[in-house]
Amino acid sequence: MKKYNSIFYTILMAAALFTGCKGDDPQPETQRVIKLLSSGTWQIDQVWVDETDQTSFFTGLTLSFTKDTYETTNGKAVWPATGTWEFADDSADKIIRDDGIEVTVLEVTKTSLKLSLTNPTIVIGSAKANGLAGAHEFHFVKN
Repeated sequence: MKKYNSIFYTILMAAALFTGCKGDDPQPETQRVIKLLSSGTWQIDQVWVDETDQTSFFTGLTLSFTKDTYETTNGKAVWPATGTWEFADDSADKIIRDDGIEVTVLEVTKTSLKLSLTNPTIVIGSAKANGLAGAHEFHFVKN
């Protein structure tokens, strides 16, 4: 009987050891997304505003991130030249810019970034500014 108890306890201890040993914790989603966002400069590929192709309006748009800032070129009134940002929560699928605009991260990989945002109506004089207001979807690429 002592032999069986000894074997039982040995198996029990081995099982406890194996279940207690975990590999490295996976990288938190926010860190993973920051690493991808800040890995280089993103160039515009396509822009849709209210489901209408407006890519030509944003020709030359680039976007770069650090862990809490961004810079753009040719962002028009939709993307200020510089600003700060933070994640809305730990899911890392929504960015809040310092101007209060919420940006949804639709996709982020090493070479592709898809963002969406709703830009409020912009009025210049008595006319709405062409191509600036509405639901925007930006598709960026990085080589």
